[in-house]
Amino acid sequence: MAPRTAIDIYMKGCMYEGQKVEQRPIGVDTARYIIDVGDRRETYHTGGDGYWGDAYEYRHKEGEKSYVDGIEIVLTMPEYMSFEKVKDSMNYLFEDMCPLPEETAEKKPAKKYQPER
Repeated sequence: MAPRTAIDIYMKGCMYEGQKVEQRPIGVDTARYIIDVGDRRETYHTGGDGYWGDAYEYRHKEGEKSYVDGIEIVLTMPEYMSFEKVKDSMNYLFEDMCPLPEETAEKKPAKKYQPER
């Protein structure tokens, strides 16, 4: 989640100057993962344990205080799921979601971010 203009920047693999990004792997050890969004839930059977995606948290600091600017979640979907099935599932989970309101403060220009792999 992030303001619409920030989402566009993050989806291009960029981030704002002064931001830091923390990358965390998403792993499963039960051959499935469950996504809960509000009162909606989906279970995805992966067919195996392991590493199934990444979560990225974009932050900036003002003085000593740290603020979350956006969160990006990238999941590897099981092979048995078609693109349409994944799209329908995500639309169901996030149907009421909308971008956060735009910030009034000006952001510094975007720079390219290279995630670790």
